[in-house]
Amino acid sequence: MSSTEAALQAPPLRVFFDAIAFRYDFLNNLLSFRLDELWRKKSAAIVLRNSAASSILDLGIGTGKFIRVFMEAKKWKRLAGIDFSFPMLHAAKKILPSGVGFLRADFQSLPFRKGSFDLVISAFALRSVRQMPLFLQGVWEVLSEKGKAAFLCLTRPENIFWRIFYFPYLKFYLPVVGGLVSGNFQAYRFLSDSILSFQEPEKTASMMRETGFQSVKIHRFSFGIATLIVGEK
Repeated sequence: MSSTEAALQAPPLRVFFDAIAFRYDFLNNLLSFRLDELWRKKSAAIVLRNSAASSILDLGIGTGKFIRVFMEAKKWKRLAGIDFSFPMLHAAKKILPSGVGFLRADFQSLPFRKGSFDLVISAFALRSVRQMPLFLQGVWEVLSEKGKAAFLCLTRPENIFWRIFYFPYLKFYLPVVGGLVSGNFQAYRFLSDSILSFQEPEKTASMMRETGFQSVKIHRFSFGIATLIVGEK
């Protein structure tokens, strides 16, 4: 069995996302008070500024909402999305137009040739990465020369005032409401814990630089509860 096949079969992460796929978009809107849509649009505007990219890969494509924002902004010659959850991919196929290539695979073992894409994006998936150096190296390799990687992450506010309000939200509101609506309390407890324990954006940016990325920049949204990290090859 290959490492990709083993990762696909490994519980519980894939099982969690399989179970909540049918309510994923609704809950994202509800739990973020619809700010998730604003973050995606802001991210696309920043990433595509002065961009000549013609090919794009979405890692952890989920229901397809992130790549759809990029598709609405410009035309692409090649589009692809990876996810290890079949229900998520099925949901993405429903909302995205034809022309997108879908692949069920582990984004930590990318099945693409070197230099395949001008732009690699990912939204709210980085906290699920098990081996960050290996993941970033894989992204680096599939990027074309002068290509760009952009990761939109759920993070924690820097300001102590906003932290006082945000941490009860993460510990109680998110898992309780998410669990009640989806019927899966364990999945939303995992999501809550993963945000609380995920490394700071500066650490991710530093690891990107160590991988070889240049001009790495951090863009914080909504007082830091979401962060876009962008780097160029």
